[in-house]
Amino acid sequence: DIPRLETLLKMLQIWLRDTAIIHFGSNEQVINRDKIETLEKMAQSFDSKHLIEAANSIDEAMRQINSNVNLGLLFVNLLLNLSGLLNKKKEAQNV
Repeated sequence: DIPRLETLLKMLQIWLRDTAIIHFGSNEQVINRDKIETLEKMAQSFDSKHLIEAANSIDEAMRQINSNVNLGLLFVNLLLNLSGLLNKKKEAQNV
């Protein structure tokens, strides 16, 4: 349902925000301090461009929630986008 999906997307936004804060070198403002090690690993998996693209993907999903879209497909599409962004960084490291 819509409220649960909105909550999940907000949690993803906070997680991504924390990842960006760590990526850009400041751990002081991290909300999820108990997950700092996981966030640090995630921050290493994204470059700046991909962090921005990931944030944009989440923002777009938030905008689409209240329109006439299939919520399951919306969420699957978001996860595929985020996964693709993570894989771009890994592929670039392997080249």
